[in-house]
Amino acid sequence: MRRFRFHGLAWLAGGVLLLGLARLVPAEGFGLALRLAVAAGLVLLLPGALVVTRLGVPADHGVAVAAALAWSLAILLAALVITFIVESSLTLTLALVGAIALAFALVPGRPGPGRPHRADAIAAAAIAAGGVVFAVAVWLAAGPLQGDALFHAARARKLAELPALESLRALSEFPDGGVHPGYALPLWHGVLALIGRLAGVDVTDVVLHLSAVLTPLALLLAYAAGTALFGHRSGGVATAVAQAGVVQLAGEHVTSFRLLSLPVAASLLLLVPALLALVFAFVALGERGMLLPLAAAALALAVVHPTYALFVSVPLCGFLLVRALVARDSTDPNRIALALGTLVISAGAYLLWLLPVATDAAAYTPGERQRTQELGYYADRLDFSGDSFRMDPALLASGGVAAVAALIAIPLALVAWRARWAAYVLGGAVPVLALALVPALISRFADLVSLSQALRIRHFLPLAFALAGGALLLAAFPRHRLRPEIVAP
Repeated sequence: MRRFRFHGLAWLAGGVLLLGLARLVPAEGFGLALRLAVAAGLVLLLPGALVVTRLGVPADHGVAVAAALAWSLAILLAALVITFIVESSLTLTLALVGAIALAFALVPGRPGPGRPHRADAIAAAAIAAGGVVFAVAVWLAAGPLQGDALFHAARARKLAELPALESLRALSEFPDGGVHPGYALPLWHGVLALIGRLAGVDVTDVVLHLSAVLTPLALLLAYAAGTALFGHRSGGVATAVAQAGVVQLAGEHVTSFRLLSLPVAASLLLLVPALLALVFAFVALGERGMLLPLAAAALALAVVHPTYALFVSVPLCGFLLVRALVARDSTDPNRIALALGTLVISAGAYLLWLLPVATDAAAYTPGERQRTQELGYYADRLDFSGDSFRMDPALLASGGVAAVAALIAIPLALVAWRARWAAYVLGGAVPVLALALVPALISRFADLVSLSQALRIRHFLPLAFALAGGALLLAAFPRHRLRPEIVAP
């Protein structure tokens, strides 16, 4: 027990020492990247990693990283809430996060449910190394702040520089403005502000270049989700590679990872894969302890981007239905239902708190005039038929060749219909496509979450998993023999 305690203190002291050394390097070029990387690790991973080691480290390294991210954001959320309650500043938030991390470092830890595999560590390290190479391209693609980046940078700057956070309205865009329902609790903006504070750099530099620093983490989380769903490392590697190609959030010829410092992309490329990795790991192993970080991940996703907590449950419901049909004798349906219930309860608690704020927003229940304006603004993304509309099918393939290949690969999952990954691909694709392409459904869906949000449901198509599964099936086809774990894990 003393050994686990000393390890926690050593990691905490090592992180602080590394930050001190990084602060000695000039904040430009490689020095800026180093500062941001160390600060991001201290904010997004180290506090949660101390919690994970105290509760039991999962055998899979990627799942452990997903749990660490979830716990770190939960700790930061608690510190931010206390800061607003006592009307203090970001300095108190930083002190609370440090105090909580120190407390967990002093608590004796325990081993996890399994022994980490060396091969898994090598695969995870290889994905992270590839992510570093990819991050160089993302760093070079960084340009001046524009569009939504200006909005988020302004909120993060207010959070970092205000001497007292007297209320949630302190971060509003206008002096007499209300609370933005999408960012009522500024969790991700708190991440940006804290990283800037620890790294000793301006918030603008954080928003511009943190995306590159987080790119390896995003690919590692995709690897974790793929490994947990497919049940083997090759599936995880294929999913990480596919994720780099199928997600299209920015304009053409601009990598989506360039937006990773913003809440929208951070939700889709960090929080959603982390949540799915924890769900799939629980379904595969049945370890009840996985439900705690799963709840933390669901809460963090709901706070950072509320509608995405609702959207991610859509393919998971389809996953439950298909798995219940094809694996009745398995424990999978019960585990999926338990994981989905944990997600709904955790995220739903925040969404219920948010409901009064959301009902005051004009876009929540749009009137006829508001809907007409939305239809005009998003006309290039819609397919009209008389008075009805649906998402333009071409928008589903906006990710380019990789997205088209992934869409084609979805029916290939029928070959492995008994496998978990096939159940998620098929069960996840059908309801998402229905919400996007059936006029009656997308109209009602837009009434619930606004048309701008409803159009984003396409990002929850399980394209990365479909492309990875299709690639594994095609790779095994010339040998006329499918690995058992591919068709029925």
